Amino acid sequence: MKPTDMELNKIEKIAMDWVIKEDTGLSATEQSKLDKWLSESTVHQEIYEQQRWSWNELDRLAGFHTQQGTSENPNLLIEQNPKSIFFDFTRWLNLAVAAAIIAISFILVGKYLLPNDSDTVANKPQLIVERIESRELDDGSVVFLNRGSLIEVDYNENRRQVSLISGEANFTVAKDMNRPFVVEVEGFQIKAVGTAFNVKYLDQTVDIIVTEGVVAINSSENDSADNAGLDELLNENQRVVIPLDKKGTQHLEIQQVDESVIESTINWKPTLIDFENVPLIEIINEFNRRNTVQMQIIDDSVNDVYISSIFWSDNINGFIKLLEANFGVRAERGEDNNIYLFGQLTE
Repeated sequence: MKPTDMELNKIEKIAMDWVIKEDTGLSATEQSKLDKWLSESTVHQEIYEQQRWSWNELDRLAGFHTQQGTSENPNLLIEQNPKSIFFDFTRWLNLAVAAAIIAISFILVGKYLLPNDSDTVANKPQLIVERIESRELDDGSVVFLNRGSLIEVDYNENRRQVSLISGEANFTVAKDMNRPFVVEVEGFQIKAVGTAFNVKYLDQTVDIIVTEGVVAINSSENDSADNAGLDELLNENQRVVIPLDKKGTQHLEIQQVDESVIESTINWKPTLIDFENVPLIEIINEFNRRNTVQMQIIDDSVNDVYISSIFWSDNINGFIKLLEANFGVRAERGEDNNIYLFGQLTE
C-alpha cells in the first residue's frame, strides 16, 4: 500500500535524523537499529537514499559561484577566517551540520524549514512569507491551501464535505463510493468520488478546473431558488468560471483547456525547482512566477551570484536565508509587501 503524505513526512524526518547521525558516527547498536529500519520497507530504503543524497549536496554548496561566473569559493560554509577549519575541527563540524540542515531544508525536504520567530531574514519578522499549507483529511484526501485561504471540514458517515470560505484550494480526493466528496462554495456544490481539481474563490467568481477524473457541479441544498436545478459535469482538462453576480439556471460555459493553461493556473502548488549553476535572477524569476510575493534585485552586484541547488517553490523564507547566510545578500520587505534584494555586504 502506498504511504500517505503524512506517513511519508514521518519517514523523511526519521531518514534525515539517521543520515545526520551516520555522518558523525554510529555506534554498533545504532547501526543495528538503522539496518533494521531499512529492512522494514523499500520505501524506507528509497527515502533514506534521497536524504543521503541531500546530505551529499553540501559539496554542491562549494559550487555556488559569486565571482562573475566561474570561480569557486571554497570557504562558503566556514567563518571569515579559514584557519578555523584547522584549529577547531569541532567548531567547523558544528557549522557544517548547521549548514547541512539548512541545505536539506531546500533540497527535497524544504518542508521542514517552517517559519517561526527565528526563521526571519536578519531577524525581521515582517519578512516571513508563510508556506503553502498541505492538509491530509481523515479519509486520506489531500488539500493544498494557497496562502491566506480558509476551509471548513465536515465529515460524517454519509458524506465528506469541505466548505471553501475564501481563497484557493487544490483537492486530490480519496475514492469512497459510499461517501461523495463535496466542496461547497457560494451556493455551489462540487461533487467528486476519486479525482483531482482546483477551486478558486476570488473577486466574485468561482473558478473550477479538473485535472483528473470528473466532477459534478450542482446547486447547494441551502441555496436560493436562483440556482435550482443546476447540474453540470466537468471532465478532465475542463474549466468553468462562474460569475457570482450572474447566478442563475443558465448553462455554464465549460472550456477545454490544455496543459499549459493548467500549469499556469495551479503553479502555486509547491514543487521542486532544480537549478544547475544558474544566475540568481533566473531563480528569482521562477520564484516570482509561482508566488504572489515578488522578489526584486536592487543592486547589480547581486547578479554575480550563481547557484546550483534544488528548492521548494514556496520556500521563500529558506531561499532568502541561504542568500543571507552564504552570500551576504540583504533582503528588505517594502510597503508593497514585496521583497527587495541588495548587494553583498562588505566589512
